[in-house]
Amino acid sequence: MSSQRDTIKRRDDPRWTGVDSLNDERKSINKSKQQLDDIMGMGDAIMESLRGQRSRLEGSSSRLESMAATLGISNSLVKTIQRTEWLDAKLVYAGMAITTLLLLGLWWYKG
Repeated sequence: MSSQRDTIKRRDDPRWTGVDSLNDERKSINKSKQQLDDIMGMGDAIMESLRGQRSRLEGSSSRLESMAATLGISNSLVKTIQRTEWLDAKLVYAGMAITTLLLLGLWWYKG
C-alpha cells in the first residue's frame, strides 16, 4: 500500500517523470522474475525428489516380489512337511496296531 501512496505522491510532484514509472516497472519485473526462478528451483527439487522416491519404490517392489516368491516356496514346503508328518503319524499308529495284534496273537496262541 505504501508503494502505491508513494507513486501517487510522486505523480503529484512536479519533478516526477515517466522514467520513475519505468524504473518501478523494471523493479517489479525483476522481483517477479526472481520469484519465478525460485518457484522453478523448488519445482526442480520436487521433481528430483520424486525421481529418487520412484527409484526406491522400484527397488522395494522387486524386493517384495522376491520375498513373495520365497514365501510361496516356503508355503509349499510347509504344506509338504505337514503332509509328511500326517503320513508318518499314520504309519506309526499302523505299526503300533500291527505290533499289538501280533503280540496278542502270540499270547493267545501260546496261552
